[in-house]
Amino acid sequence: MGFLSNATAYILPGRLPKQQLLDYHAKILHLGGKVLLEPTKAEYIFVNYVQLGRVRRELRTIGTPLESCTLCRYVVNISWLNEPKHPLSETHSSTLWYNARKFQEEKRRLPEESEVKDNLKENEQPVDDSKERSKAEIEASQECENQVYPTNNTFPYVLQMPRYACQRKTPLTSLNQDFVSSLEVLKLCREVNGESMRARAYGMAISSIKSLPVKIDDGEFLSKLPGCGPKIAHLWREFSTTGRLKEAERYKSDPAAKVIRLFYNIFGVGAAKALEWYQKGWRTVEEVRKHKDTFTKQIQVGLEYYEDFSKTTTIEEATNIYRTVLASLPDAIQVHSCLVGGFRRGKPVGADIDMVLSPSPAHTTNHLFNALLEILKQEFSFNLISVQEHSCGGKKGYVILAVILSPESNIHRRIDIIVVPPAYLGSAVLGWSGGIFFLRDLKVYANERQLSVDSFDITDLKTGKDICPTTFGEWKDPVSAERDVFHLLQLDYIEPKYRNTG
Repeated sequence: MGFLSNATAYILPGRLPKQQLLDYHAKILHLGGKVLLEPTKAEYIFVNYVQLGRVRRELRTIGTPLESCTLCRYVVNISWLNEPKHPLSETHSSTLWYNARKFQEEKRRLPEESEVKDNLKENEQPVDDSKERSKAEIEASQECENQVYPTNNTFPYVLQMPRYACQRKTPLTSLNQDFVSSLEVLKLCREVNGESMRARAYGMAISSIKSLPVKIDDGEFLSKLPGCGPKIAHLWREFSTTGRLKEAERYKSDPAAKVIRLFYNIFGVGAAKALEWYQKGWRTVEEVRKHKDTFTKQIQVGLEYYEDFSKTTTIEEATNIYRTVLASLPDAIQVHSCLVGGFRRGKPVGADIDMVLSPSPAHTTNHLFNALLEILKQEFSFNLISVQEHSCGGKKGYVILAVILSPESNIHRRIDIIVVPPAYLGSAVLGWSGGIFFLRDLKVYANERQLSVDSFDITDLKTGKDICPTTFGEWKDPVSAERDVFHLLQLDYIEPKYRNTG
């Protein structure tokens, strides 16, 4: 069936596992359609959502509001691809949205049969205007573009700011740090309340503001940054006038919010669980500990070591623990390795210690994994939380989550050790070194180029194949391996100290 014959289509990747996304790509091709890398040029946008409002928010998060998709005819629930018995229409049950204005314009432009014949006689050949867009489409596209990147020189830094956080430098401390800190309180408020979409929206705005090389002095200027808008501009005007945000101050002093934050900061506890405990009438960690046998292992660990985990680790202490691990490896095992996480981005303190290790081709990851477990047992007082295994091109990758007693501070510290084969060192180091929104935008950016990137592999979405073994076969040092991944993605290399998006 050719229901999508020669039509262009885009799949919004949210809530779709990688393999399922590949399957739907194949179904579009089977129906005669063409899969595009970005939604702005697609006639059909397929989504795994049932509410149009959610679709609009997801499109805004990747920097392409639905209004900018001027060629789009339909937004469709992706389930239609499973059994496409009837062509799509305005009234089809799978249609979430259709471009009424576009259909009206096409209807107005549709010539009578006699007009077509007359035109052919006069011009001998039909005029191909398939590449032209209506005036309304052009104006809508320009209006949307101007909301993000103005076409004049009033705000040059906005013009120069790339859309994605993985394309711009974000230092640890911003020139607008006081305002950023207030926004971070609002973001935390949304996170703790379980409002993940709103928290993400604040995070996107914070990421852009931290990238600014100038101090903000104009609300209109601010509203045009990627991820920002009238709401953030309004908050800035309040902050610039009063030096604070009322909502942030209320949240910090609210007694109920303080208790919920206390629970939320326990290792292993999410927003829903923190609120549940508060609603049960619990107000202290000691009250929660009375029920510890009913919780998951991670929460039990978080409760057992709560006081220690509340004390930050310095970069010096983290470095000493990292060096102890390396020095304790058997001489026969050669590794390339580095500290990752916040410490690699230049943070002076952190909540845990993350490191990536890759053995030489002469040894397997399993060999290194077993050696590391033995080191943790011999060198530290050690409590294993979990071991996660990952498939890496027929080989194994590991993530060891553990608690160790630091010889230096006599405080229990969380430690994550990532073990990968040589071909996966670059993607692992990159995946464990970025701020949340740096990595989030990296995934979106890669997806637009038909690649899926995570902390272990890089998959070609057109073929479904992991490209790391064939692309990065050489055993390199961490920085060189990471640079190779940037090069593959056609990105300028950004030093870790400039990936502090939050």
